[in-house]
Formats: sequence, C-alpha cells, structure tokens
Amino acid sequence: MISIKDYFKNGYALVVEDEKTLRKAIGDMLRMIGIEHVAAADDGDIALAALKDKKHPNLERIPEKARNCCLFVFLDWYMPRMPGIDVAMEIRADKELENIPIVMITAERRQDRIIQAIAEVGVNGYLVKPFRARDLEGKILAVIAQNAEPPGHARLISAGEKMMKEGKVDEAIFLLNRALEIKEVSARIHVLLGEAYMEKGEAEEAERSFGAAMVDNPRYLKSYAALAGLLLKEGKKERALSPLKKAAEISPRNAGRQATLGKIYLDLGDKQEAQKFFEEAVKLDPKKSKEVAEAYLENGDAEQAEMYFRLSLPKEGEKLTEDEKKDYVHTANRLGIALKRQGKLREAIEEYQKAQKLSPGDEAIHYNLGKAHAALAGKEKRGENLKKAEECFRKAVELAPDFAEAKEELKKLKERHES
Repeated sequence: MISIKDYFKNGYALVVEDEKTLRKAIGDMLRMIGIEHVAAADDGDIALAALKDKKHPNLERIPEKARNCCLFVFLDWYMPRMPGIDVAMEIRADKELENIPIVMITAERRQDRIIQAIAEVGVNGYLVKPFRARDLEGKILAVIAQNAEPPGHARLISAGEKMMKEGKVDEAIFLLNRALEIKEVSARIHVLLGEAYMEKGEAEEAERSFGAAMVDNPRYLKSYAALAGLLLKEGKKERALSPLKKAAEISPRNAGRQATLGKIYLDLGDKQEAQKFFEEAVKLDPKKSKEVAEAYLENGDAEQAEMYFRLSLPKEGEKLTEDEKKDYVHTANRLGIALKRQGKLREAIEEYQKAQKLSPGDEAIHYNLGKAHAALAGKEKRGENLKKAEECFRKAVELAPDFAEAKEELKKLKERHES
C-alpha cells in the first residue's frame, strides 16, 4: 500500500479547528507522520473559502502545485460560526470538492450521532479527542486503503463519473444503474443519475432522480441543491424555492444559498422576504453585500443597491492590495451608477473620481464620469460640466479607440454645442 508521505506528495491536508493549541498540535502530528504540506483554518466558513479559492491567504504557505489538490480534510465537530458537520455537507454538495476524504474530530461520544453523520453526509471516519499521532496515522491509512479497494458499487460510480467527464452520458447512466442494482439505497447515485439526465436534456427524469435521492436520504444536501439548480435552469423560480429552503435548513450557514433565495424572492416581487435572506447572507459573509447590491440594481432598486455597495467598500484609509484596489474601483463605479439613477449626481461624481484616482486607465470610469457631468449640466454650471463631460469622453476614447458609446456621447455634445 502507498505510504502517507507518497500519498500527500502533490497535495495538502487541511485542519479545521477553532482551538488554536489543538489546531497546531494536529498540524504537528500530521507533519510528524510524513505530511509535508498542512493548511489550517479556525472555522468552517474559512475552510470552505480556502477550498474554493486556491489563492486564499490560508493557503499561502502551501506550494503552488500542492494547493490545487486538497487530499484530506480534518474537521472539528463543534465550531462557533460553521460546525464541522455543516462543512462536510457543503463539501459533499460541491462537484469540485465532493470526493475529498473527510475525518471528523470530535469530543462527541454518542456513537449514534457519529454513525448518523457518516451515513447521512458521507464522512470517511472520525477521531474522538484526545488522540495520538498513531491514531491519526491509522485513520488516514484506513481511508487510503478503503479508497484503493472500494466496493463494487463505488467502482461503478467512479467509472460512471469518468464517463460523464468524457461526455459519454448514456454509458454513465448504464454504469450508475448497475451501481443501484448493487446498492439499492444511495442518494449519491440518484443525484449522479439526475445530473446525467440533465446533461441529456431529460428534465423529468432528472427531477425524478433527485426526488429519489431525497427519499433515500432526507438530509443529503446535494439532492436539494441539484433539484433547485435544475428548476432555476428551467426558469421555474417559485418551484425552486422549496428545495433551496430545505437546503438552507440542512446547512443554514451557506451565504451563497441565502443570497440566491433573496434574489428569487426579489424577482418574484416579495421585497420583504428578499431582504430577510439578503441580511442573513451578508451577516454570514460580508463580501456578499456586493452581490446583493447588484441584485437590487438589476431589479431597479437603486437606493438599496447604494446601501449594499457602500457596505462592500473598504474603510477609509485601509491599505489595499492590488486585487483589492481593482475590486474597489469596480464597486465604486457600480455605486456611482446606483447614485446616478437616484439623481444623486454630485455623489456619483465623487465616487467615480475616487475610482479614477486608483485606476486612471479604466475607460469605463471616464465614460461614467462623463455621463454624470453631462447629466449635471442640465441642473447647474452648464458650461463647466459640459466641458468636463467632453474631457472624460475624449479620455475614454483615447484609452479605448473602439469605444462606440463614448464616441456617440462626444457626437451628442458637439450637436449640443452647435444648437
């Protein structure tokens, strides 16, 4: 059997534990048994962010080639913001992450709860605190061995997934149905079948498969997320609400899901319900404020959009990285649009100018600033604002010679001067 050192040669292990001393101790144990690259997170939400973003600060000590491959996640059962069991469910519901082995670390001695987690979520094993390095080593080796010699239905599932990746959907369906003959109760197989039917464009069969997954395991998060995705793809927003809300009930600390619920309610005209879910999304992840702002802007509510765009801006005087500067410029630009739509032209100009200082080479900012000055010319200081508008549009064209909209605005200004 492959050694632990060789197994982890091109990847890393992630330790998720809110208690600093224990987090360090587990990391030290993992290095002691041959795992060179170990990342850590102090809560579940940080862990998920790191797993989904290869440039996440928590992975900065992991070499580039290794950070693309998380090979094991060790999750503490109890954490203040996002418990380990919720993280495990989110991992299993994510197409990119679902096959990562998960070991729960817990002080929970009630075997029924642990067994239930393994059955419902697909956790690979658990360790009860306190434990030693050799206990950790034994658990890792057991999981590696299990993955090296999976049971018959698991081999068929893997083969089916491979067929799906190669675009051989009918072959995948055949293999997955064979897997079901061996293991009749399997929410995961039903979800994979549903995804295959979606690929074929057979929505009714897909929905039937997702429903069967829910019957097999009412706590299997991915079945609800998959059904909601299917219904949203078909434009059936009202029907998507039920599985999405069930998914949010199973794993309530997923900010993205809360934001999606808010957007659906907003599109359906229920602003009160939308606001409730948006507030929860931003509470869970303040970065979601920009997504919420965009939803309000698209829905025509510039006032609410302004509020959430302002929430997403960095604090005055805060030092920004280059990526954060780009993000600030984009947000300030969008905030300017929200302000302009409310007739708050002076405030819009102020935001565009802030963005302009950070990114003088962005033609869109010059264009939007020009539009704001042109609009303000109809209210005050006509000549001065028209001159500034012209300067902005000319700069936009200078930066992007094919900028048709900016050229059109210059043409309008010329006609305005001549009339």
